[in-house]
Amino acid sequence: MAALLDQFTTIDPVERLNLPLKLSTRISLEQYVLFYIDEYKTPVQRNALIEEMLVKFRSLDPGFDKFVKKMTLEQKALVEQALRSQKGSRQTDAASDAPAHGD
Repeated sequence: MAALLDQFTTIDPVERLNLPLKLSTRISLEQYVLFYIDEYKTPVQRNALIEEMLVKFRSLDPGFDKFVKKMTLEQKALVEQALRSQKGSRQTDAASDAPAHGD
C-alpha cells in the first residue's frame, strides 16, 4: 500500500476547532487512522491526521496559494477576527491529544 500522506511529526501549537462531521466521514477517518498505523507502524492522533490531510489538500490546490498571496488587508483582518473569536478555545490539555488507536 502506498499512502498519499507521508509520515509526520506535529510541532505546531494546537487550537481546538469543534465541527460536526458526517458519519461516513468519521468512519473513513477511523479507517485512515488504522491504515496510517498499519503503513507506518506508529500511532497517530486523529487531530494530527486531519491537520495533515488539510495540509496535503491545500498543497495540491494551486488556486489557494494564489489566493493567499493576493489577500487584501481586509481579508487578512477577517482571518484574524475569526481566530480571535476562537480565543479561549486553545487546547493545552495533553490528555485530549491521546492517540486515537494503537497505544
